[in-house]
Amino acid sequence: EDVRCEIEEIMRPNNRHTKVVTIPNFISDIVIDEHCNKDIRKNIAIAVGRLAPEKGFLRLLDVWKRVLEITEKKHKLYIVGEGIERGALETKIDNLKMSDTVVLTGALDNNETISLMKHSKVYCMVSHSEGFSLTILEAMACATPQVAFDVRVGPRNLILQGKTGYLIEDGDVDFYARKIIELLEKDDNWLLLSQESINRAYDFCESTVMNKWEKILNER
Repeated sequence: EDVRCEIEEIMRPNNRHTKVVTIPNFISDIVIDEHCNKDIRKNIAIAVGRLAPEKGFLRLLDVWKRVLEITEKKHKLYIVGEGIERGALETKIDNLKMSDTVVLTGALDNNETISLMKHSKVYCMVSHSEGFSLTILEAMACATPQVAFDVRVGPRNLILQGKTGYLIEDGDVDFYARKIIELLEKDDNWLLLSQESINRAYDFCESTVMNKWEKILNER
């Protein structure tokens, strides 16, 4: 929706006729039904994506270091993905002495990734920029609350602040870490956000999105 507004603003000086609408990607209703179970959760956080600079995983390590400093507990972070930044991440993990609490899984197939999401208590996104994040949507379908930096477009169009997860001012490492800890250690609040995440996932289910397409295509 943010991008729609930007495109409209660019177009309007020369074009007031073209209608600009937003249609999101979707996730299968069946997939949500299968994923949103109440498997036993572990005190782990998960992040998924290409190990590339724009995905911000190096700053996720700064966040995780702060998590460990604040809580003094050995919570674990799993980073799922592969890419050109792996060497830099491995070096930083060693330098921060976090090799016992941060796991670089490498690339996993979708079933393995979803299984890990379903056993995690928080999904982390630290991208410097984003589009429509299917991984956030998959986390919602897995009933896993989300924390993300509030970067231009992307997370704010999916995450409901304080209901499915938290949007953090871009670059505020300390507050991001504290929200992760809150989700890892406060079960009552986690359960509320977990249930609301499932509800939010249905806003992007296949049947809902197809209705949006049919409405547009049937307009005269």
